[in-house]
This record gives sequence, C-alpha cells and structure tokens, in this order.
Amino acid sequence: MESATTALRLAGTAGDVRQQAWAHAYLGWLRDTVDDLPAAADHYHRAAKLFTEADDVNGYLQVSCGMIRVLRGAGRAQAAVETCRGIMDTLADARHRDRIPPNVREFTALSAVYSVSFVHLGEGRWEEAVDALRSIHGQFDDRGWHKQAGKVHLHLAHALARLGERAEAAAEYQAVLTLESRVPEDVRDEAHTGLTALTTGRPVPLIRFVQ
Repeated sequence: MESATTALRLAGTAGDVRQQAWAHAYLGWLRDTVDDLPAAADHYHRAAKLFTEADDVNGYLQVSCGMIRVLRGAGRAQAAVETCRGIMDTLADARHRDRIPPNVREFTALSAVYSVSFVHLGEGRWEEAVDALRSIHGQFDDRGWHKQAGKVHLHLAHALARLGERAEAAAEYQAVLTLESRVPEDVRDEAHTGLTALTTGRPVPLIRFVQ
C-alpha cells in the first residue's frame, strides 16, 4: 500500500495520467485482498476514468474486470452489471478493433461474463445467469482451467434447476462429477447433492455462489 501510494503521488507530480491509473489499479487490488471492498471499488473507478482519459483501452478493460467482482462484494449489483456492459461495449467498438490483442479480447470477455454471472446468481436472476453461463460454456474446459470450468457447470446446473430445466441441469451436474479430483471437493459435493435431488424428485438446495 505504501509503495502504491507513493507511486500515485509521483505519477501525479509528473502529470502522468496513465501511471496514476495504474497506481489506482494496484491500490484497488490491494484493498480487495484485505476485503476493503468500498475502497477497492473507489480506486478501480478512479483507475477506469484515468485510463479512459489516457486513451489506454487495455488498461481500462483490465481494471474494469476486477471492478465487477468488487462491486458485487460491496453490494452494488447493478453497478457491477453496468460495468460488464461497458466492457462488452468497448470490445465491440470498431475504434478499438486493432488496439486490443486477440488473446486480451478473448480473455477479457470470458472474465467479465464469468464475474457478472455471480451477480445474477446472487440476485436470483436465473434466466440472466443461464444466458451468461451458456455464453462461456466449455471455454474454461478448453483452457484446462478445471476449477472455473467446474463452477460454470455447477452454477449453470443450479440456475437451470431453478427454471425447471431438470434434464439439462442433471447433465451439467454430471459434467462436474466427470472432472473428478480436478475440481475442489466442495464443488463435487454440491454437484452430487444437486444431482441426487433431481433424480429423487426433491428440490435442489440453494448454494452459496463464491467466485
């Protein structure tokens, strides 16, 4: 915190807007690590504004992805959704087509949608959650990121079950179980509980959606 605060002061003295943005980005990340979410959100917001002023689209995208999770944790669900929309609008903007490397573009969209899915899940907006999770379905699997892949399958299953789509929900629970030890035990346990509930005709219990 001391180093990042010093960096912010020096960048301000030098009049370097881009480095001020990065200093706020790191301050936001550091506040996030100690669960000071309102302060983290404020630093991320300042960073996003400064990156926009500096015309640094890649910096803006990076800090905005982090902002979704922090805003959700701070109880600002609508702001988190709006931040995700801003990211997607930026990615779709023709002015940035050649300024955002393909791998950055792809990963940014994946990260933003994954993060905002937790907002929809936490608010009980099951249709929005299903739309978000279906749009990234299989993308973590393809990268070998098994923990995130397992959560996409698990959370999609829960949302589908809430909407009465029991057959598809069961398939998603089963997809978690096929990952076996590649996903955390609690994720497997929740998938097993959900699948058992479906097969025995009982309601699927709600879970705590943790990113």
